[in-house]
Amino acid sequence: TQADGSYELYFGGSSGLYDLDTGGVGYMGQVKNNIQVTKGQITSLDFKLEKSAGIQGKVFKQDGSLAAGVSILIWRQDGVNIAYATSQANGTYLLYWNIPSGTYTIEAYHATYGRDVKYNVALTAGQLTTLDFTVKTDTTPPTGTISINSGAQYTSSTSVTLTLSAQDNTGGSGVSQMQFSNDGTTYSTAEAYATTKTWTLITGDGQKTVYAKFKDNAGNWSVANSDAIYLLTTNALI
Repeated sequence: TQADGSYELYFGGSSGLYDLDTGGVGYMGQVKNNIQVTKGQITSLDFKLEKSAGIQGKVFKQDGSLAAGVSILIWRQDGVNIAYATSQANGTYLLYWNIPSGTYTIEAYHATYGRDVKYNVALTAGQLTTLDFTVKTDTTPPTGTISINSGAQYTSSTSVTLTLSAQDNTGGSGVSQMQFSNDGTTYSTAEAYATTKTWTLITGDGQKTVYAKFKDNAGNWSVANSDAIYLLTTNALI
């Protein structure tokens, strides 16, 4: 667009229906669908763009130096990512388009440098908010709990349901995997973290202990968490 807001767009396509998209730094994008364009004719089409919210700032490494190549992500409260940028060679970044007013979680992440997360950041349309990040390597393992059959004392079946809960430290990389053991030494293959798991106890009547470990995205494994239940088979009950 020109200084007066006008624009001209010429292309070599044939007549037909087209979708036209416009946007820019500081504005919300606007799409107009199924616009009839006829070869040899000029079609007039106006757009009205709303102001976007935005953030800008710098990203620092843990040692205080500027960090390039760090991903800056804006997450809605429902977990949907709505905007993405990468810090430049001088550590600066800018995200200032297609961001409506709202409260967001904003994350800076780099596979080597680490992560920094800002929660409940309020952004307002038409305003550019300055937000700096210091990405730090996550060296703190997650914590967690395990419960067998919702805390029952006895079971007559070797098949049980594990109820699981795990949390990473504030600003950490997030819980990603879990694994289990019947003896605290030999563990199952790591799998994606979930809040429930069907597990098979070792056969034979007596007290059975199940161990669980949790891993975060930075590769830190938790200490073993455990719960016990007494296995009493049907034959033993008779």
